[in-house]
Amino acid sequence: MAEAKEKSGGGFFSKSVQKRASRAKEKLMQNLGKADKTKDEKFEIYVNNFSKQQAAAGKLHKEVKKYMQALKVLEGASKSLDETLAEVHEPEWVDHGTLAYACQSNSFLWESYQSSLNDLVLEPLTKYQSMFAETRLKIDKRERKRLDYDNARHNYDATQASKKRDETKMQKTAAQLTDAKVMYDEINTELHDFLPSLFESRMRSCVELYQAIYKSEHHFHDSIAQTSEQLYNAMEKLAAESSQGSYSPKRLQPQSSSYVPASPLGVDLSMTNKSSHTDKSDMNGPPDDEQASLPDDDELGGSSKRESLVESVTAALAATNGAPLDITVEKNVNKDEEREKKAAEKQREKEKEKEREREKRKEKERVKEEEKRKTREKEQQLEMEAERTRQIEKEREEERKRERDEEQKREREKEIEKENANAKDVQASKEKIDADKDVQDENVVAAAADTDADAPPGGYLYKVHATHTYTGEDEDELTFEAGETVYVVDHDDPEEQDDGWLMGINKSNCRKGVFPENFTKRI
Repeated sequence: MAEAKEKSGGGFFSKSVQKRASRAKEKLMQNLGKADKTKDEKFEIYVNNFSKQQAAAGKLHKEVKKYMQALKVLEGASKSLDETLAEVHEPEWVDHGTLAYACQSNSFLWESYQSSLNDLVLEPLTKYQSMFAETRLKIDKRERKRLDYDNARHNYDATQASKKRDETKMQKTAAQLTDAKVMYDEINTELHDFLPSLFESRMRSCVELYQAIYKSEHHFHDSIAQTSEQLYNAMEKLAAESSQGSYSPKRLQPQSSSYVPASPLGVDLSMTNKSSHTDKSDMNGPPDDEQASLPDDDELGGSSKRESLVESVTAALAATNGAPLDITVEKNVNKDEEREKKAAEKQREKEKEKEREREKRKEKERVKEEEKRKTREKEQQLEMEAERTRQIEKEREEERKRERDEEQKREREKEIEKENANAKDVQASKEKIDADKDVQDENVVAAAADTDADAPPGGYLYKVHATHTYTGEDEDELTFEAGETVYVVDHDDPEEQDDGWLMGINKSNCRKGVFPENFTKRI
């Protein structure tokens, strides 16, 4: 049993190899124009439409996958931004929970959008595209069956045109032609019905895919817009409360210095400073814990003392032409001037730094422009070299083509000369055979004339009796009347003898030629 399986497996392999070889041979002969090809213009149009439809579906599938990959990246960026906004928004601010809820809602919307595209667009598109691979296999199978049919048809025609008829071989080739035609017609009819319907379904498929894409996108953007509107309203509310000072921090009052400078006039200025401080406190309003009060006349020794103190201070200020009485004030003024100088120096340094940055940017831009210019020049040079190379290759190819054409022309001339020589030889041989035949016929006729008219020629095979009158149409055909006797002899060239024809000599006139066998009857 194992040996039988091995034999059957080997036979199948041998048969498969033989089929492939016959298909390759048939295809080669058709491409060379030495064998005719079964053509179907409608089917070629169907295949062309199918190829366009397959290319469009493949491109759409590729772009949808790229779009979904981009959505994943955009989802990550959106999630990171939402988390950062929620983190910057302080917990005590109004509607802080709205931001956290919006972050979760946006994340859910992104996931839902991608899931909808995957279920409603990508999976149906993948299933739609898979039909093209299966149909392409059927088209390839139809091409193989066409080659089998053409090969069987050519074998049958060659068998029919052969001079030596082999009934067994003719029956075998006819059976092979019938089987090949049945298989070819079956798959050809199937594809003639399926390809147009598949091409017509492209619009319906595209409409379904487009509707799914636009519906999912509309739902996603509509939901995102609602969430964004809620966040915008929350920010409007926060802005309103901020303008009302709801979140303004409490400011602390600075503590006053207790240092009292000595008067150059020997006058106690503590009371003056106190009075000045009291006046400022009255302008700003009384403090929260206690009310500041001015010294009364008893503390200053009466109103006369108050007046004398004021006059002394006024005179001192006039004597010093407004010179400062407090050394601390002068120091503060110097510090302010130093700070202003330092600020000015810092400003100048910043301006210089900005100028240096601008110079650096200009230098970088100049370098980039120079690099771009060099790159363009290099590309132009490479393009020119490539063009020269292509031109050289084109000239070489044209030269090789001319050489091939000349070589083919010389070969054809040699073949024509060889065929002419062969034709001359064949013509010479034919003329020699015809001359020998004429000599033989003359000898036969002479021999028949010398002998008695009733005596049969030597070397005949048998005699036949003419049942019908036959008039020869060509010079090599024999003419006889009904009732005459004809001696059948061997044909001069058995290979040229046709079926149903005999070579014979008419007994009545001793002429030799071929005649149809069905006009005579053997004696």
